[in-house]
Amino acid sequence: MEAPNSAAAAPQRTSARPLPTAITAACIIAGILATLGGLSVLSTRRIIERDASEIFSAGALAATAGLHAEFLASPPTEEPQRTQARDANERAITALIAALPEAVTVDVGGIRGDSMTVLAARTVHPSAASGSPRAQPRPGQSTYITDDVRAAWRSGRPYVETMESRLAFASGFRAIAPVRSADGTVAGYVAVAADAARYVRWEAELRDTILLGLAVSLAVAGLAGLGVYRVETSRAESGRQLIAAKEAAEATARSRGEFLANMSHEIRTPLHGVLGMTEALLATPHSEADKRSLSVINRSASSLLGILNDILDYSKLEAGRVDLMNSPFDPRALVDDVTDLFAVRAEEKTLDLAVRETTRADHWPVGDAARIRQVLLNIVGNAVKFTEKGSVQVELSTVTIGRKTVVLRLVVRDTGIGIARDVQERVFEQFSQAETSTTRRFGGTGLGLTISRQLVLLMGGSISVSSVPGTGSEFVVNIQLPAADTKVDPPVVPNFPPGVRVLICTKLEATRAALAELCARERFSVESCTTSDDALRSIARNKNFAAVFCEAAAGTDLSDDPHPLAGAGPPLVMLTTVHHPLNNSTLSALGAVAQLRRPVRQDHFGALITDLAAGRLRTPPSPGVPGGIASVPSPTVVTGRSREPTPQIPAPEHFDTSKVGAPRVLVVDDVELNLIVARAMLGSLGSKVLTAAGGEEAVEMLAREPVDLVLMDCHMPGIDGYEVTRAVRGAVGPNRDTPIVALSASAFAEDRERAIASGMNDFAAKPIELEVLRGVLDRWTGQRVHPPESPATVN
Repeated sequence: MEAPNSAAAAPQRTSARPLPTAITAACIIAGILATLGGLSVLSTRRIIERDASEIFSAGALAATAGLHAEFLASPPTEEPQRTQARDANERAITALIAALPEAVTVDVGGIRGDSMTVLAARTVHPSAASGSPRAQPRPGQSTYITDDVRAAWRSGRPYVETMESRLAFASGFRAIAPVRSADGTVAGYVAVAADAARYVRWEAELRDTILLGLAVSLAVAGLAGLGVYRVETSRAESGRQLIAAKEAAEATARSRGEFLANMSHEIRTPLHGVLGMTEALLATPHSEADKRSLSVINRSASSLLGILNDILDYSKLEAGRVDLMNSPFDPRALVDDVTDLFAVRAEEKTLDLAVRETTRADHWPVGDAARIRQVLLNIVGNAVKFTEKGSVQVELSTVTIGRKTVVLRLVVRDTGIGIARDVQERVFEQFSQAETSTTRRFGGTGLGLTISRQLVLLMGGSISVSSVPGTGSEFVVNIQLPAADTKVDPPVVPNFPPGVRVLICTKLEATRAALAELCARERFSVESCTTSDDALRSIARNKNFAAVFCEAAAGTDLSDDPHPLAGAGPPLVMLTTVHHPLNNSTLSALGAVAQLRRPVRQDHFGALITDLAAGRLRTPPSPGVPGGIASVPSPTVVTGRSREPTPQIPAPEHFDTSKVGAPRVLVVDDVELNLIVARAMLGSLGSKVLTAAGGEEAVEMLAREPVDLVLMDCHMPGIDGYEVTRAVRGAVGPNRDTPIVALSASAFAEDRERAIASGMNDFAAKPIELEVLRGVLDRWTGQRVHPPESPATVN
């Protein structure tokens, strides 16, 4: 079995190396934490600078209010004035110190040209001032007035200068405020410098915080890196385990496929001998006792082949080896073909088997008709098997959604034993059956519905069941399929006058409803009844009936006497069965113009309506002379057991289909039993049989002797069937264009594709049935082959 898609992606996941990934993650986390810490430090610095500058700028401005500008601009000449100015300045400085925080230096000076000259200075709390970044200004000391200072003064605010520390944090501030005279000129200044001690303490605290944050960041980054390393290591290990599991699953799938191919070949080969020989013997005269024995052997082998097909189908689905072959198909023809296969069994159980088509889309759906047929075979087969009396109805509807989608809905209803509610939940599980007791009456593997569900799911559809024990069951299949580009050909409307009616007389309710729908689609007005007397009364009331459809057993024992409805006026069409068809003599004796076999097929009904409209069925046919729809042959009932029908490949134009006489058929097989079976089956069909016991012998024979058809075994020692085919197609010889049909006990889709790719024209799975072999001969030799009195065989 193929590993899921996640397994395929495993190598991409394990390409990452755990250690570099962990280091990268740790570095990213550390960078993020460091960035956040740096932003916090910068934010703190900005707050400190803003608060300090605002405090000291406000203090310096407040101090200027108490100073005498005229004593700052120029020194006074008289001593009392000097003393008065000194006292006034001392008082102003004292007031300034009282209003400012601790650890500050205050100096007052005058303006002398472009310089500021210190007149007085004082430091508060000198013990704390020792950490000041600047020495205390001395009286008489001058400082040049910078452009920044003048610009600040002109804007009406003090100039603030920042003194930096080792860590680039503000370790002190000095605010210089102008002292203006009455005319607005700057006569002096007051400078307030903050002691650096408090900022040095803040600086130490921030340094410790930064170091602690870095340590925490490194620890977190290390833990994160370790976590990433563990996760990546675990992911890499999981990836390796997933790759190993995928490789093991692929190896198991290969082994399973090889085992299935070998088992299919080994089991089908002896079954080919059993079925082929019994069918060939049944085609020859035998006593009744011998025929019964041969029939038992044939049915037992057929049952065994059905079980083998179920197991192989289930195994192929489990291994994902089922490919859908999509193409446009006719759903009604598909359903009619399926019900034909169960017509005999339904007739033996007196079941009313019918097909109803409620709605029809404008376009054919595009899908795998063979797989849908297989699903329907399982469901209808179960319905017939588990129904002892009553009816089995297959309801078909196709609905167009938009322009490109057709919804196919199949409903199978029966009146059988039903399914208990608790069993309905597991009826689609493998090896599960509705009847599970050891005394059960019905056999089977219990895989049919499981296979059907998986096929429906593979096609994107759904399948469900509803049932009442003792009443019956209903299985519903819904599949949404693409619509074919071309539209369905409209039905040919017969040239009947408006208002024409048909009468249906049968006690079978399902058949009556199905036939009424077919008539309504042909724009007939339909009237139904259950007995011949009711039909006669209806005809007496209304002579305008295009036809009367009557059950062959309704009101008559099929004696030589005319049917009660024969002389009533409308053409009489008898509804017959597979086991009891009517020959032309009986139809004439009954007064009927045609017969229509149950379950009614759409194509047969259409042919009947066309003949009625053309006036070809106005009089009963003469005894022994084919005519009317008595001349419309009932379809051959194929009771084949193969799950997958043999592909219908048209014969190429360059094949000569104008041959006369018995076809010459070469059978190539390395197993003597298979050659014996082929001689018997082909001989019973009137063919001239040549045999080759291996690939080398086949190449030699085909190089010198022309034949009409080659039945080629694919798997042979030495030169296999594929090599033989390539050699024949590549050489210039009498059989270069001869049809070659593969016969293989391995029935996988890839075997069919390989056979076609090698140059073969068709493929048939072993064991091949007599009717399937007859179809192969008809298709590839262009002749209708029938069993002769004495088969011709060439050794």
